Amino acid sequence: MANVAAADAARRAPFGLLRQQGARSRVRHELPGPRRVAVVGGCPGTGRTTTALGLGDALAVHRSDKVLALEAAPLARDLGFRAGGPGPYNAGHVMAAYEHYGRYGAPRPPAWDRPSGLHVLSADDRADSRYVMGADAYRWMSELLGRHYAITLTDTPADMGLDVMAGVLPAAHSLIITARATVPSASSAVDLWRNLATAGYRLLVRESVLVVHLVAPGTAGALSFAEIRDAFAPKVRDIVPVPWDAHLAEGGPLLFDRLAEPTRAALLTLAATTVGGLQPSSSR
Repeated sequence: MANVAAADAARRAPFGLLRQQGARSRVRHELPGPRRVAVVGGCPGTGRTTTALGLGDALAVHRSDKVLALEAAPLARDLGFRAGGPGPYNAGHVMAAYEHYGRYGAPRPPAWDRPSGLHVLSADDRADSRYVMGADAYRWMSELLGRHYAITLTDTPADMGLDVMAGVLPAAHSLIITARATVPSASSAVDLWRNLATAGYRLLVRESVLVVHLVAPGTAGALSFAEIRDAFAPKVRDIVPVPWDAHLAEGGPLLFDRLAEPTRAALLTLAATTVGGLQPSSSR
């Protein structure tokens, strides 16, 4: 039986390699201009920051242009911590030098690099900071960053009612909804989809990608991927499962090379799906 299983695996391997090669090719597709992707979740703990960083790493590894992960949650620390920081620069540094970086021909605003090549701008998390990200600041930042980055991934707050979201959602070219494979998280994703659709973002949510973070066996309230897929398939453009991963479960800084191969493959698939959604509809 072991020999039969090994032979089956050997026969399947070339198809897996071909799929990954096809995904890498799609990730490298040229975009018609700078694009903004909002990563959202219906409640805390859905995997927004993990998705933004993992997707950003996968894009940065395979693309020749610049990719940025931007934290739009006011006073948050999640992106900086998960990226291995805090880094030397954050969004507050850019906002403080508005007049300098806002000039055409000005240099690229400072950000810090991950080993993948992904650039990161976390939120200014100082309680006494004058530079809290709101809707107006986000609009200015996204326009400025679009001069230097092909793709900006925006890690959003759990509270969708914060002022900054009035800047994030109208500016987004694409939306990624995140959820854990549990009853409460999936239910919050359904509510989020419905709320955004009724708030005037029906086209954005219909073209969104749902990222499902699978959970460890025995997790209370766990759902299978098939259950979530069947519930969401009519609502979104695509659904990408991310397998449970011991490194992600640690909750510390995310190191792309420590992710299991199936996790990296899932993030590559997500990267290809994301770039496909950023293409003009006639070329998809």
